[in-house]
Amino acid sequence: MSKSTTSPSLDSVSEKACAKINFALHVTGRRNDGYHLLDSLVVFADYGDDLCLSPATKTSLAISGPFGAGLETENDNLILRAHRVLSDALKTQLPPTRFNLVKNLPVSSGIGGGSADAAAALRGLIKLWQLDVTESLVAECALKLGADVPVCLKNTTCQMQGIGETISPINNFAPLYIILVNSGVTISTPSIFSQLNLEVGQAAFSKLSPFEHLDSQTQWINWLKATRNDLQEAAQQQSDEIVCTLAAIQGSDDLLFSRMSGSGATCFGLYAHLDQAQKACAAIKRDHPQWWAVAAPVL
Repeated sequence: MSKSTTSPSLDSVSEKACAKINFALHVTGRRNDGYHLLDSLVVFADYGDDLCLSPATKTSLAISGPFGAGLETENDNLILRAHRVLSDALKTQLPPTRFNLVKNLPVSSGIGGGSADAAAALRGLIKLWQLDVTESLVAECALKLGADVPVCLKNTTCQMQGIGETISPINNFAPLYIILVNSGVTISTPSIFSQLNLEVGQAAFSKLSPFEHLDSQTQWINWLKATRNDLQEAAQQQSDEIVCTLAAIQGSDDLLFSRMSGSGATCFGLYAHLDQAQKACAAIKRDHPQWWAVAAPVL
């Protein structure tokens, strides 16, 4: 099923754990086991955490970077869990691996930082140890690590459905540029979902409308304007800072569209050109120097 070696041909492997953004997030129901069902358009920004993997005598994780302080490096970290979950799936213990994570993304911010790190760990382990694995096996490992890990494994524009296990790549998405803005407030994802008050087995809001015919920035932006983030209202009720963050983005020049990502608190704005996004980002940093803000292409 697999092959690995304690002497890989590569001294190290580097993986980018890109920020995951929910451009649209429709909650379509709640399963009998309590999990919420989603229909979401997910994209990735060309910005994220940096993960380096290398052979070691003992598996370990070191975390640095602007958002590395206070993060756990013990066994419960998703990166180390990825090593164990993949070992279990292959029914063989993977060789000891040293993980070095530079944490550039804010924590618990609705842009999938931890999930992207776990997905990067899976991709990196396969490359470093030259594993011969099936795509389905890796997808099963990803889902065991978390609902957002399978889509982060793809690292490209996708429609994500179910509890995160149904992933459909989207090839006709138009080029766009994004700013990501976070005021520093932390939002609890379970508390936001609980405010939807969906009973187990209950159907909820509508699914995404068809998008296969869209082929331009204008068409995609108009489509997005007809979609929702069903968690945004609950998050705004919990935190006035999300309202302020969106207002700051909406005051920028050349803005095409803005919304909150995931369960918050990171919000985004979309622009037709990179220089427009960079200008908007610089203005927000000037007016709110304590906030985190970046501009990047949408992958």
